[in-house]
Amino acid sequence: MGDWDGDGWDEPGLYDVRAGRVLLATAQVPGQELHAAAFGEPWRLAVAGDWDGRGHDGVGLLNPWTLELRLWADAAAATPLRAYRLAGIQPAAEATWAELHWQALAGDWDGDGRDELGLYDPADGSLWLWPGLGADATPRRWATDRPGRQAVAGDWDGDGRDSIGLYDSLAMTLDLLDPVDPSRSRRRIVMGDASADWQPIAGHWWSAAGAGVTAGYSWPTADARTLGLDPARLEAAAARAAALPYLRSMLVLRHDQLVLERYWRGADAAQASNVKSVSKSLLSALFGIAIADGMIEGLDEPVGRLLPSLFGAAPNSRIRVRDLLDMRAGLAWDETDASLEGMVGSEDWPAYVAGQAVEAGPGERWVYSTGLTHVGAAALEVAVGQPLRAFAQARLFAPLGIAAPRWDHDPAGQSMGGSELWLRPRDLARFGQLYLRDGVIDGRSILTADWVRDSLAPQQPTGEGDRYGRWWWRRLVAGRDVSFAWGYGGQFLFVVPMDDLLVVITANAFAGNPDATHDGVFGLLAEEILPAVLGP
Repeated sequence: MGDWDGDGWDEPGLYDVRAGRVLLATAQVPGQELHAAAFGEPWRLAVAGDWDGRGHDGVGLLNPWTLELRLWADAAAATPLRAYRLAGIQPAAEATWAELHWQALAGDWDGDGRDELGLYDPADGSLWLWPGLGADATPRRWATDRPGRQAVAGDWDGDGRDSIGLYDSLAMTLDLLDPVDPSRSRRRIVMGDASADWQPIAGHWWSAAGAGVTAGYSWPTADARTLGLDPARLEAAAARAAALPYLRSMLVLRHDQLVLERYWRGADAAQASNVKSVSKSLLSALFGIAIADGMIEGLDEPVGRLLPSLFGAAPNSRIRVRDLLDMRAGLAWDETDASLEGMVGSEDWPAYVAGQAVEAGPGERWVYSTGLTHVGAAALEVAVGQPLRAFAQARLFAPLGIAAPRWDHDPAGQSMGGSELWLRPRDLARFGQLYLRDGVIDGRSILTADWVRDSLAPQQPTGEGDRYGRWWWRRLVAGRDVSFAWGYGGQFLFVVPMDDLLVVITANAFAGNPDATHDGVFGLLAEEILPAVLGP
């Protein structure tokens, strides 16, 4: 399986081991014929992966006798992206094809947006994972103590990193291995409806097909000085940003025009990325639309009217929609520890959140909780009578002229309103423009001015120097009130009404140091970007 055309869907692929060709589907169209790509590499181990981080999968073919690996970034490419011999493992020079047991895997083990290679040997349960793609990359080996399994790679918990699952065809169980220590099992799934001859596959099944790979919203561009910005200061900001670890993009816009756009570390304008908790701010906008349309009675509507089985009775019956949006529902939560992990590991995420201990009355205490935004997404879907992503497409994305190629669900199919939305930086900037323009874009009112004002208004302190609105943050930076949407790993959308300025920054600090990236981004904003404003 692989996303051959970058549309957000996984499609099937077949490798003809005798002829050395690959048959690929390129669209989710019933009856669509597969097209053939002749690689001339028979009797290889085939694996699909996004080798260059551009959002669509290519083909990898491994010679098990010489351990030469050839990677094609695109299934239609005439020549490999790269070819080299794997380091750190001995080839199976004496084995026949029938005796060869290795299974080749591809996955993003470190969360950097590019896939790496893995090998599993069911003969003894050994697992090798390579930290990168290159002749000098040496794998780590783990003894899984689970021989005779079938291996599959996937992002089981939505954290941006893949890990291994081992399927036991006799017991019909799937063990999901710990991504940090694959010798340990994190979770076991009983595949009760399977049979002994089934094989596991992994894919992003719930991604709705987007509009294909585009460069994002087409912004008009202008010279920085003509818009009252210091070009030299902006270039210094770009140089400083390039030196920050993990940063992948930076866009600066003023007066509805793009004045600076930079990409690093393999990113480009056409590439969507996971904006993590920036998703919460878009979910806030969708609540504003639903309330303006009368689908939700107002901020004081009890959540129990929408989700009666979870919030219809004490002690949760007093929780209102505003308590979700203000992060003041009174339910116990620890975003950095057991609560978030417990929700992700549960089979019913909204029920897990609703079942947390009541520690305060609604509206009394602020606690940051992705769990509350997941409940909010569930309540909104009930209110609007359709899946979250469909509502967002019709009422927000399409009017803005942007595309969201991916927005994930939980294991039960419930939309993840508080995270896991994928957007291109230009499209994220377009969403920010909606808040600079009081909810009106191209003469069309998408949000009410009152909703924009109240969303960005500091409703309560967070205890860390910031203030929090309705799923928006606010901070005083270089003497300016800056509202911002903030996602884990270095995802930022800054809205600066005083200067009519937008700044978008994306990063990939998921496996690095998010706190250092956060501090570096705010230093960049305060010391370089905002001081570049020369006048109106």
